[in-house]
Amino acid sequence: MDDAPPRHKLETTEHIQTFVIHFFRAETSREATLLRRLDVTINGAVVVTGGIVSFGFSSPDVSHVILLANVLALLGFLFVEARRYQMYAKQRYRVRQIEEDYIAPLFNQITQDTLNIDYDPFIDHGVVTSILNHKPPISRLEALALRLQRVYIYFLSVTFAVWLAKLFVGYAGQPWWEFINQQARLGNVSGSAVFIAFATFMLVAWAVSVYVSVVSDESDL
Repeated sequence: MDDAPPRHKLETTEHIQTFVIHFFRAETSREATLLRRLDVTINGAVVVTGGIVSFGFSSPDVSHVILLANVLALLGFLFVEARRYQMYAKQRYRVRQIEEDYIAPLFNQITQDTLNIDYDPFIDHGVVTSILNHKPPISRLEALALRLQRVYIYFLSVTFAVWLAKLFVGYAGQPWWEFINQQARLGNVSGSAVFIAFATFMLVAWAVSVYVSVVSDESDL
C-alpha cells in the first residue's frame, strides 16, 4: 500500500501572506460580531433598569420590591454577558496575537527598509492552541468579574441609590434605622435585614471590581 500523500503546505511567502490576510479578516469580523452581541446585552440591561426605575417612582404606592427585582434582572444579564465575553476574549486574543507577531514585524521591516519586506512570519503557539481546542483565555468567573467591573457595578450602584431614595420618600425625621426597618420590610423579613443584605452585596461587588481593576490584564476592551 502506498504511503498517504503529504499534506499540502504553504511553501511561499506570498501564499503565507495571503492566508494570514484572509484569516485575519475573518477573525476581525468575528470579533466585531461578538462585540455587537455584548452591546445588545448591555442595551437590554439599560432598558430594563431605566424602565424599572421609572416605574418605581411613578407612584408612591409602588413597592420598593420592584427595585430589588431589578438586581435579579441585572444579575441575569451579567451571567449571559459573561459567556459572551468569554467568546469575545478568545477572538480578541487571536487578533491581537496576529497583530503583534505578524503584522507588527511586517511594518517594522517596511520602516527599516522599504525594499526588504521578506521575513520569517511568527505566530504565537497560543493562537494554534486556541484554534484547536476552542478554550477561551479566561474562565467564566473571570469573565463575570470583568463585566461586573466594567459595566454592571454602575447599574447595580444606581439601583441601590434609587432604592434608598425610594425608601426615604416621606421621611419625617424619626431615627433613620427605625425608618429603614419599617420601610424596607420584605414580607416577614425585617427591613434592617434587607438593608444589611443589599448593602453587603454592594460592598462585595465593589470589592470585586476594585480587585479586578488591579490584577486584570484584560484592559483593552
